[in-house]
Amino acid sequence: MNEKLKKILLFLCGIVLIVFGIQVLLNWSMRIYFCGIALIIYGGGSLVMWFDHKKSGTASRWSFWIAVASIISGIAIFVGGSLNLVTVGFVMLIFGIWLIVSGVLEIIGAVIYRKAMTTIELGVQAPGSMLSIVFGGIMIGVGVLVVLMPVFALLVTTIILAVAIIVGGVRMILGAFSTGSITRKEENA
Repeated sequence: MNEKLKKILLFLCGIVLIVFGIQVLLNWSMRIYFCGIALIIYGGGSLVMWFDHKKSGTASRWSFWIAVASIISGIAIFVGGSLNLVTVGFVMLIFGIWLIVSGVLEIIGAVIYRKAMTTIELGVQAPGSMLSIVFGGIMIGVGVLVVLMPVFALLVTTIILAVAIIVGGVRMILGAFSTGSITRKEENA
């Protein structure tokens, strides 16, 4: 897949995620479907970015597993909703587990990235790794609350989920503009 097509695909995924995040807030009757589709799109876009990073040698296996967990969770939610097998409790359980798993993987990946990019001479050279650690911790905390307190999940998770989907969309759009930048720098060197 060429660079321009990847950028367009990631940008479109980001826009769709932002629209779906807004729809989760506005269209409560369809939120299960929007959530499932959004997780599938987020996972797919994350895989595209992972393959691009793998080509440049900066891929993290942890981001790969977050993408896979997102796709599996999205399919479970969407298919279950389509078959009327999904209750709000099931969706919240899947979402809570996804948050916990993604948060743990986000932290592990950020710590490994931070350690690998830190040198004694240069100091910390891992931009964004601390933000990823904090974001992963928040994901774990919210995920535990969702799993342990379904009432909390029912009242608050829709808003949190919408925000998470919108943030995922913004990350996709930012990824569209940063994809391939490493390989272009290497080609110019």
